[in-house]
Amino acid sequence: MVPLEKLSKGAIVRGLLVDAPATIVDAQWIGANVVEVFFKGPAGKVENRLLYREDENILELVETGSFWAFDSDGTLFRLASEAQRIQLAHLFDPVLAVHSSDVEPLPHQILAVYAEMLPR
Repeated sequence: MVPLEKLSKGAIVRGLLVDAPATIVDAQWIGANVVEVFFKGPAGKVENRLLYREDENILELVETGSFWAFDSDGTLFRLASEAQRIQLAHLFDPVLAVHSSDVEPLPHQILAVYAEMLPR
């Protein structure tokens, strides 16, 4: 059972055609209980059909057209991007350990480690 509200552009639905799934090209509402659906079958022929609330029982949603959604939590995205930034920080600042450390090294110690020891 598929609610009529789920019939959007790009959705793949079984039940519109007898033998194969159909891809929704467009859906236009006519009132609150009727939607006119334009769909394309496997042969590529575009057809249309009026669907009522009673037709929800014969429809089966195979796939939706939108694979990407931008409705998740923004703080989790920020946390993941910050972790990625920290992981790749050495590419942009080769002496990152010096800048993020609580120890204040002397200039000759920085040169000894980063200019002499690490290249070897």
